[in-house]
Amino acid sequence: MQNVSPADTMDDRANGVAITLKLFGGFRRHLPAESEGHACEIEVPRGSTPGHVLAHFHISTEGAVVLINGLTAGLDCPLEAGDVLAAFPSLAGG
Repeated sequence: MQNVSPADTMDDRANGVAITLKLFGGFRRHLPAESEGHACEIEVPRGSTPGHVLAHFHISTEGAVVLINGLTAGLDCPLEAGDVLAAFPSLAGG
């Protein structure tokens, strides 16, 4: 499991929580090499948000679709132990 310190102000991993990160589409290339498929288990500091996690993995949040446990979520929603964070790049079509 990878430890993530997504923001410079969030270095306290003693109170970290384990989550599953799933990335889809062009975001998959940002996953760690040891990831299986489109997902990996990571530990984030308590109080981390999807915005923090995506920033840590150098993923632009502009237009990104973010889900927590299968439900649409904002970039500022706090993550809890056992959450599944999924992110998709915006899609265009016509």
